[in-house]
Amino acid sequence: MLIDPHANPGDLEPDAFANACRDAGLGAVVVASRLSTHRLDDHLAALKAVGLVGFAGVEVPLDRGALVAIPTEDGPAFRGMKWGSLTWSAEMVAERLGDFDGLLISTHPYLREGGAGAMGDRIYILKGLGGVQTRVGRGELSWDAMADRAADRKKLARLGSSGGVIQHLGAAATVIDGDIETQADLVEALRDGSTLVVEFDDPRAPRDRRPPRREPRPERGARDRDDRRGRGRDRDRGGRDRGGRDRGGRGRGSRRRDDS
Repeated sequence: MLIDPHANPGDLEPDAFANACRDAGLGAVVVASRLSTHRLDDHLAALKAVGLVGFAGVEVPLDRGALVAIPTEDGPAFRGMKWGSLTWSAEMVAERLGDFDGLLISTHPYLREGGAGAMGDRIYILKGLGGVQTRVGRGELSWDAMADRAADRKKLARLGSSGGVIQHLGAAATVIDGDIETQADLVEALRDGSTLVVEFDDPRAPRDRRPPRREPRPERGARDRDDRRGRGRDRDRGGRDRGGRDRGGRGRGSRRRDDS
C-alpha cells in the first residue's frame, strides 16, 4: 500500500481532493486538516468513492514545525478534542498529548518553508513521537540527511509524504507491506517502522540529487607562493613597501633629517 500520512486538503472540496490523491497514484491517505476535523467525514467518503482508503488525522502546527496526530480509533474522543482552541508548542504537546491514544509524527524537521520555520534540532527533545517525515519531495538533500539521522537516533520510523502541501501530492509517500484497513492497523504499522520511504520526481522539474561540491583548496605550497608574490607587488608600488621605506631602506623621515 502506498500511503501519504500527511495529506492536508487545504481549500479543496472533498471530490477534488480525492481526485488529486488518485491522480497522484496513492492507494491511501491520512486526511490531516489544520487543527480541524470538521469536514473529515466528507473527505473520507470522497476517497472511498474513488477507490482509495482514507484515515483520520489532524495537523497540529507548533511554534516551529508541525505534528500530525493519527488516532488509534476515529471516535468521539478524537473528534471532540478542541484542537483549534490552543496555541501548541512542544511543551503543550508533551502535556496534552502525552497519553494520546494513537501516533504523533513530525513534519520534516529541517524543511524551511512557511512562516513558522523549521523545527530543527528540537526534534531531539520532542516527546511522544512515533515517526518522522524525512522525505517530502523538496528541499536540500542535506536536510533529508539530518532528518534521517534524527529518526535513527530517536529510533523512530522514517516516513515520506507531501508534507501537507496539496501541490506536492505524490512527490513522496510511504510504502506499507500488505493491506491496512483500520486506524489501529495503520498506527501499529507506522509505529513499528514496517515502512519504506519512496520519492518520485516530476519529469518536468526533476530534483537535483547531486551532492554539493566544494571548490578545491589550493595546496599549501601554492598559497605560500601567492602570499610572497602579493607582498612583492606591495613593495614595488611607488618604490616603497607597506612600512613606507623605499628600496634604499630609508623611511618617511629620512629626507627631512638629511636636509637639516
